[in-house]
This record gives sequence, structure tokens and C-alpha cells, in this order.
Amino acid sequence: PPRPGQGEYECWCATPTTRPVSMATLLRRADSLTGRAFLRRLSAAFGWRYVAACILAYGVNQGMGEKFVFGARQYYLLDDIGMTSAEYGRVAGFSHIPWQLKSLFGLLSDTVPLGGMHRAPYMLIAGVLGLFALGMLTALPAATVSAPLAGFLLLLTNVNFAMPDVMIDATVAERAKVRPELGAALQALCWGSLGVAGVPAGVVKGYLIEWYGARLLFGLAIFAALAVMVPPLGGWLGETRRAAASRKGVRAMCGEVWSHPTKKVVAASAALVGLYSISLGVLQLTVGRSHSELVDSLTLGGNFGLTTLLYLLLRRVDDCLARAAVFTFLSGVLQPYSSVLFEWAHAPAADS
Repeated sequence: PPRPGQGEYECWCATPTTRPVSMATLLRRADSLTGRAFLRRLSAAFGWRYVAACILAYGVNQGMGEKFVFGARQYYLLDDIGMTSAEYGRVAGFSHIPWQLKSLFGLLSDTVPLGGMHRAPYMLIAGVLGLFALGMLTALPAATVSAPLAGFLLLLTNVNFAMPDVMIDATVAERAKVRPELGAALQALCWGSLGVAGVPAGVVKGYLIEWYGARLLFGLAIFAALAVMVPPLGGWLGETRRAAASRKGVRAMCGEVWSHPTKKVVAASAALVGLYSISLGVLQLTVGRSHSELVDSLTLGGNFGLTTLLYLLLRRVDDCLARAAVFTFLSGVLQPYSSVLFEWAHAPAADS
């Protein structure tokens, strides 16, 4: 029965060992557990379209799309195309170049607007490239796909993942400056979406590969590429279209970057990482098979050399930032993430 002084629909529950809890309180707790209150709070602050854009980019495109593409890639290259583990490593490394170019993507979108906007066009371009690459990987018979073609198509799929990641991160940073009390909540939204969507995709991908083959997962990832195209097409990022910048205006913005001491160092660091990643990826893909020991030595020496140069550059901006960059690079060099155990156990070869 309702408690004295409460509304007609107020319901109270009690046990001998607990205090009475109203039904409204139970509903509020259920909302907090399911995340509905969290999403409503962010939607009230930034609009439901922007919240949906973050979920589509991080949850659907990266969380589900990455799980499907990266899971299918191993079996597609090793089983369907018939690569050795060494060839697989070179192709996979080449295809990951876009992730090393994230800083350049950010710098490019900041200084070179397309159609009067800085984020949406780049996000749309990434989705179109991903749609093309995934469609080709799904449609082409594996017997007709060479190692360089597979590496190129997989590289485009990683552009589809990496570039929207940068664009959404940029919009999150912009909104966190306006509403700093919600900055952590926006990060939680992005990374929470990644996990919530990625876990079920990771659970089912093995069964789908076993039953239908790797190409089905590429086909399912097409929907992820389509999903990341919805926010820019629908204007969900909240960008205001401005007059398209002329070539003179673009040159002026680039000149501003290079004339500012801090921006110049950051831009030079981004260019250095991008140039090194592209050069190393192309080198591994083209001559890695015939000169594997030379390429391996150049890779190891180049990694340590790049780390040293980045530290010397970034310490001019901030010593803590420079040390963080050194830690990140050395952790990857000394303990790299590798699927070598999978490759060895799945298809052991004489050259592995």
C-alpha cells in the first residue's frame, strides 16, 4: 500500500531485514544498471544523434567490424589464399599502416576542410573506402587474390577503422572543452560501446568461420562500414558548414601550423611516424621475402632510431609527453603483439 503522504502509485517493498524501497527507486536503479540514465544524460547535453554517432563509430564499426575483419583475415590469408606465416606477417603489417597515420589524419582534418567541414567528409571517405574493400574481399574468389592485392584491400579496411576513430576523438575533445564535467562520460561512451559490441562479435566469429568461411565475416563487416557513413550523411556530428577554404586559405592554415613552435614539433613528429610506417610497410611487402634478414635488421634498428628521434622532438613540447611516447614505442618493440603462436599452431611451415 502507498505510504502516508505519498502518491497513489507509489509502491513500497520491505523485508524483515531491509528498509522499504520505493518502486520509483527500483526503476531508477534499473536505469543506471542498463545505462539508460547514462545515455539520457549525454543525449540531453549533446543530442541523441551525436551519441548515436559515437556508438556507430566505436561500437558497430570498430567493436563489431574489427572483430569480424581481423578474425577473418587470419584464416583468409593462411587457408583460402595459402600464404605462409612469414607472408602473412608481412601482409598484416602492411595493412596496419593506417593506425600509424592517425596523427596525420588528425592534422589533415584540422588544417584542410573538405566542403567547408573538418570531420564529416573524412569519416564519409573512410566508410566508402571500407565499403569498397570489404565488397571486393567478399566477392573475389580467393584464388584470384594475390598477396599485394590482399594487403591493399586490408589496408583500406583499416582506413575505415582508423580515420573515423580520429574524427570521433576530435569531436569528443571539442565537446569536453565545452562541458568538461562530461569529458570522462564521453570517453566511457566510446570505449564502452567498443566493448559491448565487440564481445558478442568475438564470441560468434569463430562459429561463423567454421560454418561459412572467412568471406562471410568480410560480408558482415560491410554493414559496419555502412554504419560509419550514417553520421556524416545525416549531419549527426553537429558540424556547421562554412565557406569552402581556397587554396590560399589552406596554405595559410598550414603555414600557421609550421610557424607555431609547438604545432611545428607535433606536425613534424606525425610526419616522421607516417613516413617511416609507409616506407617500412612497403619495404616488407615488396622485398621482405627475398631479403628477410636485411629487412628484419632495418626494422629493428629503425624502431629504436624512430623512438630516439621522437623523444628528442617531443621533449621540446613536454618531457612527460616525450617519455610516454618512448614507453609506447619501446613496449611495442620489445614485446610486440603478435599472432605468431596462432600461425605456428594453425599452419606450421618450414620457414616459420
